[in-house]
Amino acid sequence: MRVRNKLLLLNSVIILVFVFLVFLIFYNSMMENRYNELIYSGYRAYAATGHCNSASYDLLFTANLEQASPLWKIKKDLFVNETKGFLKNPLLEEITTRYQESMDMYQSVMVTYLVATGALEKTEILLLTFIRQGDFDDQRNLFEQRNDSPGIASMTNQIFACTNLLNRALEDNLFVLLGTADREMQANRNNIMISSITAGTLAILLATVFILLTTRSLSSRIKIIADSMKSIAGRDFSVRIKDSSRDELGDLSSAINNTLDKLRDAFFGIKTTSEETNALADSTAVIVAQSSIALDSNTAGMSEIHRHYETLAEIIQGSFTQTQQILSRFTGLDEKLEKHIFLISQLSVAIEEIVRSITNIVSMTRGKKELTASVERVIRQGEESSTETNTQIQSILQNLSHIGEVIEIIAAITGQTDLLSMNAAIESAHA
Repeated sequence: MRVRNKLLLLNSVIILVFVFLVFLIFYNSMMENRYNELIYSGYRAYAATGHCNSASYDLLFTANLEQASPLWKIKKDLFVNETKGFLKNPLLEEITTRYQESMDMYQSVMVTYLVATGALEKTEILLLTFIRQGDFDDQRNLFEQRNDSPGIASMTNQIFACTNLLNRALEDNLFVLLGTADREMQANRNNIMISSITAGTLAILLATVFILLTTRSLSSRIKIIADSMKSIAGRDFSVRIKDSSRDELGDLSSAINNTLDKLRDAFFGIKTTSEETNALADSTAVIVAQSSIALDSNTAGMSEIHRHYETLAEIIQGSFTQTQQILSRFTGLDEKLEKHIFLISQLSVAIEEIVRSITNIVSMTRGKKELTASVERVIRQGEESSTETNTQIQSILQNLSHIGEVIEIIAAITGQTDLLSMNAAIESAHA
């Protein structure tokens, strides 16, 4: 059941209990008014007729009396307006039965006596007056004044005496029954009130128990969720809410569990990534260390190469100086060409040698450029492998040794040129 429906059910129970209590109060008030009306009407009818009434005269005259003498129907009309609409109960039915039996006996005695004396027709007016008013003394005096016969007067006295005797017996007996009925109705009213109070109390207790159980269930589930959220706030993601209900709180518990599952998966992935990152960092540190070592080796190699470059530059500078000296000497030889035709061929050979030397120097210069490019490539490759760098450095050193050999050749050529120049000068001097 959804939480909203549970709350609506609680409100409905409270409203029903309230309506039930209002109904009990109204019902008790109605029964109290009915009781007071019944008792008041009963005593009023009793006082008005001079006879006992049971507070239910509509029950006193049943079908048996309806078939009796028309004289007694007048008595029913007198009582029916006083007791119309009252409730029935076994005690009132008992009163009705006894009253009916007494009235039947009273009717039988009167009718039998009047028939026996032959005075039924003469006493009809008297009986009607008696039933309507119930004033025995006045009616007896009036009847005696209108009937001068001693027999009639004696009969009348006997009738009134019998009537008074029956009335007193009925009044005493039925008055006791009326008091008993009063006490019985009071007891019934008290029982109804006690039953109403008991029913209301039970309804309130049941509603209270239901409300307490429902609120306790909701509060306990809410407390479990709150404790779980506190654990999650404390970075404890191992908690899990056990709530399989299909209401709002159950949906909330399922959502929290799903969120925790996703968080655990995410944290596991982060942990794995962190471990991989640490491993990669370690391997990177090793590579950086190796690269640093290789860089140190390359730096040493570059220092060696730079030293060889400086040596090569000095050698080339010396060769350039010697070449300029050769050129200056060639200038002096040109002035003597006209005089020394024989030496032209030798000088041509020498010049060819010089040209070849210059060509070799140019080639060596180009080789220097290629060597520089090779060095740059070696430097780039040195970042990838220290072994290849060392090999290239050794190759450079070998090339530098070749350059040294070439320089030695250039120096030899220069020496030969100097010898040729000296020979030419000597021959010129001889000439």
